[in-house]
Amino acid sequence: PSCQSCANPGQPAEDNWVWSKQGEVKMHLPERWGILQFSGKSTPSRESGEDAEMKYYEEWECRCAAMALYYAQKRFHKEMGLYTDKVELLKQYSIDYFPICDYA
Repeated sequence: PSCQSCANPGQPAEDNWVWSKQGEVKMHLPERWGILQFSGKSTPSRESGEDAEMKYYEEWECRCAAMALYYAQKRFHKEMGLYTDKVELLKQYSIDYFPICDYA
């Protein structure tokens, strides 16, 4: 299929630029979007060596674990034609962005 949303329609693939790396040319993968935090405080200068104050995103570990299982199940199903409830079997189907780890 050719790309109809490219600058030159009919090209074989899109070449999108996004501010957070997603790993694929698919803009509609919200689980791979970056997190943007707003603050009323001034940004520390690079010269001062201070770190910006970031709010801890409490849901992130749970979301990553769910995404890891989701993507591993998709890959497992594609190869085996079925799903599994065995996490050990899914580990080899992990993807780099959301690996299944021992404490997930």
